[in-house]
Amino acid sequence: MYERTINYGVALLVLLAFVGTTAFRVSVPAIAFYAREVLSASAFSVGLLTSMFFAARAVASILAGFLLGKAGKFLLSLIITTSFVINGFIVLLYGLVESVAWLLAVRLCQGFLNGIAWVLVQYVLGMSVSENIRGRVYAVYFALGSLGSVLGNFIYSLISKQELTLSLIVSSTMYILSGIIALVAMRTLSIKLEIKRTPSNLSFKGVERASTYGFMTSAILLLLIVLGISAFSSIVRGDLIYIYLSESLSLSKSYVAELVGIASLGSLIGAYLISWLSDKYGNVLALRVSSLLGALGSILLSVRLGGVAITGLLLFYIASSSVIPVSRRAAITEFKLGGLILGVVNAVGNLGNVAGSAIAGYLYDLLDVHSTESPFHGMATLPLIAFVASILLKERRESTY
Repeated sequence: MYERTINYGVALLVLLAFVGTTAFRVSVPAIAFYAREVLSASAFSVGLLTSMFFAARAVASILAGFLLGKAGKFLLSLIITTSFVINGFIVLLYGLVESVAWLLAVRLCQGFLNGIAWVLVQYVLGMSVSENIRGRVYAVYFALGSLGSVLGNFIYSLISKQELTLSLIVSSTMYILSGIIALVAMRTLSIKLEIKRTPSNLSFKGVERASTYGFMTSAILLLLIVLGISAFSSIVRGDLIYIYLSESLSLSKSYVAELVGIASLGSLIGAYLISWLSDKYGNVLALRVSSLLGALGSILLSVRLGGVAITGLLLFYIASSSVIPVSRRAAITEFKLGGLILGVVNAVGNLGNVAGSAIAGYLYDLLDVHSTESPFHGMATLPLIAFVASILLKERRESTY
């Protein structure tokens, strides 16, 4: 009976990833095209929509990391639930504003609320399952999030010709439903969390034998991997990718949304297999494989040929979908700081999203859509840095342990 209750709560958290991501992704292309076509926003401004969102998430992630060690179960449940419900009302404000500046302000509020909620949810999920399946549970969790992204894009493709208000109402409804799911899940998992919060579950295996230098180096390299992948991910998973694919490949809004959705869907199997590698053969191998795919994908995406670019998009989606759960697994499983390091990993990922999207938007305006040089050429070095960091991480671990 007890295990059945635990599984039910974990299943609800996984479902939450699906519903919550759907809520967000329905509005992303709607706002991107609204900003570009109705408000005549520059590509830099469209990129800033993603940057502002993740800047707020970065700050909120650190705050959430501190909350994990100080807030009780009831308070955590209240914060998570309230964050989703408020987001449901915040998203409706997009329909009332008529300037890019106010769009950015609304997106900033969304980012803060998402940063608080999702870090807490990820920590609760990680501490609610045993270590030997944690990587795969995170993979399923983020896979459901990717499916939510797919559904959000397909919903938008169906209603893209309708008024902006319809997309916002759908998004709002899904956010409020997310709040209800979060509340039920947190109530179900309250006993389990109390049991799982033990030092043994937060310890770094062998960290007592590791030097401080080795420990810090490993942590920095992990953060570099997250930073490099997330910075490029902000482009291909944010507002700007819709504008880039539509204008550079001359595709319709609905078709672009469908392509992004299909690429997200196709990445799920690859991402799950890499997370399986993390459970069976360790985090380093999984991070190395995913970073390599990310480097290859970013290079192919820079080529302005439909098939090549879409292949690159798919490869990078596999990479980013893999690095996210594996890095969280490493943060929860291997670092003594537990919830705090999870907040730091989230924050660094969000900072990468802030920088990547803004820089890409600036380059897009600078080079012009008709330029023979893709704005992604220079940005492709970021996943390459992540791949190099994954190789160094392996060497450091071997010499440290």
